[in-house]
Amino acid sequence: MQDYLLDEDGIGPEVPSWWRDLSTIKVATYTDCDIRYVNGFFAKGELTYIAGSPGCGKTFFLLGNLKALVTGGDFLGKRISKHANCLYIDSEMGQKHMDMRIKAMFSVGDKLAGSLWTDTSRRFRADNDSPIDEYIRYINETGVDVVFIDSLSRIMPEIDDENSNRQLARVGERLCRLRDETGCAIVVLHHFGKQKNSMRGASDIEAHADNVFHIIASKNRRKLVPIKTRNIKAEKAFWTWFEICETDEGHIELRASSRPAADEEVVSKRPERATPQELERDVYEFVRKNPGKTSTEITQGIHRGKGSVTNALRELVRSGALEKEDSRSTANRPITVYMLRVGGSNAGADKNMSL
Repeated sequence: MQDYLLDEDGIGPEVPSWWRDLSTIKVATYTDCDIRYVNGFFAKGELTYIAGSPGCGKTFFLLGNLKALVTGGDFLGKRISKHANCLYIDSEMGQKHMDMRIKAMFSVGDKLAGSLWTDTSRRFRADNDSPIDEYIRYINETGVDVVFIDSLSRIMPEIDDENSNRQLARVGERLCRLRDETGCAIVVLHHFGKQKNSMRGASDIEAHADNVFHIIASKNRRKLVPIKTRNIKAEKAFWTWFEICETDEGHIELRASSRPAADEEVVSKRPERATPQELERDVYEFVRKNPGKTSTEITQGIHRGKGSVTNALRELVRSGALEKEDSRSTANRPITVYMLRVGGSNAGADKNMSL
């Protein structure tokens, strides 16, 4: 823990056993104040939603922002005003998948100016007051500045109707309470609904938010679009085109980009038919960059037919390139997700699917 968190007896705050401390360097802190970490983006004391379709890069966008905050580096060409202590609560992936994402985003030699914790315990819930009380206490004791939550639908398992304003209002009230009683920036990922241009569920979700941003994907690039900014003038709200790129060392990084050509703006939902080998390669690459996704999320992410994707997944699992695991559940029913086989066969390379 940082020195300013020690009490007069030199004893640090209690940290829950299910948080993993990833800090490497502890530095002197700064006096707390109202901080907008990226000009035009979110600030301490605000609740922000970032929404998009499956596979559009929401999680990598969040992890890229997290990396900039804890290292004090730039984010998509914008300077980070202050480093921050961050807590990343992930209720979608297990610890193994979370570690894979972190390793993909951070390079050897990255120095952390702030503290970083990850929480994949699925203990955080917004459909119940008790977990909120617990996390408010821990967050205040550990000095967390920014809380990232992935994703909204996974932290309210007892909500039986996402379209009920009454039920979603209670969820929003609890997240606002977490924001108000900790003073943190709360950033929550959410999914688009069937219309692909608005957040899934009741309209009351957006009513509680200070900020709402959408991530829109074209063929090769993404666009961050401000939808609602309560405390930021519309003309000053953060928006940008960006790419999710792989470095020569195999790490993932976000890069600001120019506006794409007109023919890149709209992604066709039904591209020309691919050969089975091309489809397997597309599926493999999507899972490599987005481990822990269901077959439906993979289908939506690569814009192919469900039957063809299912066949490609079956072949990739059979060949040893991928593995499947029941790692999530909805309404107490297991959901199968896919990831690269760790320490398995070299089938992916044999199929020329590695970059």
